[in-house]
Amino acid sequence: MASFREFSRTESWGSEVWKALCKVRETTPLVQCITNFISMHIVANSLLADGASPAMVHAVEEILEFTSLSSALCINIVLGLPDSQLKNVSS
Repeated sequence: MASFREFSRTESWGSEVWKALCKVRETTPLVQCITNFISMHIVANSLLADGASPAMVHAVEEILEFTSLSSALCINIVLGLPDSQLKNVSS
């Protein structure tokens, strides 16, 4: 990825953001989201507006399998899960 100085010399920062957004909309990536229930709808709606397909996976048993199917992973680190479940998620 180009540095900020390279952006200002060649193309505007906004045009780079637009290119990235267009790429997301072309590919419609499946994004696995592990987040809390308070921000779940905000994260899902933001991803939908950007052209991605959010999947709000909360069952610890399903996280590992679903990760192999998704294109990206979004984790909200303030989950409130017990330490034993967080260890399973990280492994």
